[in-house]
Amino acid sequence: MEVVLSVIASLFILIPFCYIPAAFAVFVVKERTCKAKHLQFVSGVSPFSYWASSYAWDASQYLVLVTAA
Repeated sequence: MEVVLSVIASLFILIPFCYIPAAFAVFVVKERTCKAKHLQFVSGVSPFSYWASSYAWDASQYLVLVTAA
């Protein structure tokens, strides 16, 4: 009985980690459909600013999920 409860507990702990790749994939697909990257580069955003903000957003999503786990 203890082994079964341990397996179930480990599965519930791993469920939030399934959302990490999904959260990143949704952003990439949405960005490609509406051409957000191109619009920002045309409007004058520097490539460093774009990629730094993208990294900060991904890191914050990851931090929230790891904290929740």
